[in-house]
Amino acid sequence: MSITIQPVTNGDIISKRTANSKHFDLGNGKYRAEIYSIPVHYKDNYTDKTELWKDIDLTWQNGKITKALYYAKLNGLTLTVTDKQTGKVAIIALEKVGKTSVNTESTFTFIGNKATIKDFALDTDLEIEATPETVKYTRVLKSDKATLDAQFDIKGDWEVGYSAEDADRIPLTVTKSLTAGKTTETIQTKDLQYTDFMGETKTAQYPIRIDPSPVTIQPSSKDTYIRENAATTNYGSSTSLELYTYPIYWRRILIDFDVSSVAGFDLTSSSMQLYYYLGTLATGIYVTAYRCRRIGADAWVEAQATWNIYKTGSNWGTTGAGSTSTDIDISITASSPVPGSYGWMSWDVLSASDDAIANRGNVLSLRLHFASDAVAATAAFYSKEYSTDTTLCPKLVVEYTVSGWANIAKVNGVAVAAFAKMNGVAVASIAKVNGVAV
Repeated sequence: MSITIQPVTNGDIISKRTANSKHFDLGNGKYRAEIYSIPVHYKDNYTDKTELWKDIDLTWQNGKITKALYYAKLNGLTLTVTDKQTGKVAIIALEKVGKTSVNTESTFTFIGNKATIKDFALDTDLEIEATPETVKYTRVLKSDKATLDAQFDIKGDWEVGYSAEDADRIPLTVTKSLTAGKTTETIQTKDLQYTDFMGETKTAQYPIRIDPSPVTIQPSSKDTYIRENAATTNYGSSTSLELYTYPIYWRRILIDFDVSSVAGFDLTSSSMQLYYYLGTLATGIYVTAYRCRRIGADAWVEAQATWNIYKTGSNWGTTGAGSTSTDIDISITASSPVPGSYGWMSWDVLSASDDAIANRGNVLSLRLHFASDAVAATAAFYSKEYSTDTTLCPKLVVEYTVSGWANIAKVNGVAVAAFAKMNGVAVASIAKVNGVAV
């Protein structure tokens, strides 16, 4: 039996990486996998089976993003994005704000993952933001003086989606129309009003961010929340995941992780982690996660799920993903109390992870809710769409062992030999360092 040994960098086992996971050698035959809700690695050539996954870097360099799942290039106001795996292309160019043609000679300022033009139009900034999954072509409307509509020339075979949210991360409805090959996106005045958690009508708060962006082709995971008093509204593009407990105002969270990168190992722990950043009256109330049954052909769809439906044309067994026979499995559960201060919350989902690997095609799908409706409590967590600090996006931390492994030796931090047993007989794999067998 031959066991291939791969280099280890700071404990990060490069050969075990996937698009959305890292694996670390903890020593003594123990390992940890961090499975993220967003991509953290990329390849340049997906047809090259020998190419290892590399760390994503979303820093603009000379008007380009090259170290990601896509290539992105800015030429004036024209953004071209090419998916490296599929070859699909989206070309987005802003032409008008309202009825006024834009200045195509405007110059971007590049800082980190954002390219910005301040005061591009009246009380409006233009911001091109690279995220792990896509690039957002965003107008930032800073006051009610800003023009709501804009015209774009959009080309290519990569589908483009449209989204908007206000300063409180409330998703707003975007209306788009196509005339003579040009796409107009806008937020209608009536859609600046929304119903809050107590059923009261509120006005959207500025700044409002509105963007067209290429739709994620192969998401690493998915998350959203569903809301009883906005039963037909989808929140899949929201940067927050929200819970609320009060009759007729319930909010619940749906979240999936791909656990294929730890399939075949002996899991010793599995912790789902969400970053809790906002809440009222929630301290000490338990948040319970049930296994969500809607996977495979009947999987819930991030951009379509609402309180009433799990995908277009398909109702939940009971509204709010509430049926114990078709929507959730209450025999696989995890609970955690809301802490008294903001920060990471974690749930022990070891049994759910084992079940996902053994029985669910490596899909860990969960529905979260407040376990008590005694008070009108709220809690909000960052979703995978939160791009301000991607380290705060949802993740799964798994520790595991590998059956049969007895030892991994290292020279200067590099794994060089492994010992295991086959049919009770010790076997060894010999590796080389600088061409010398060790």
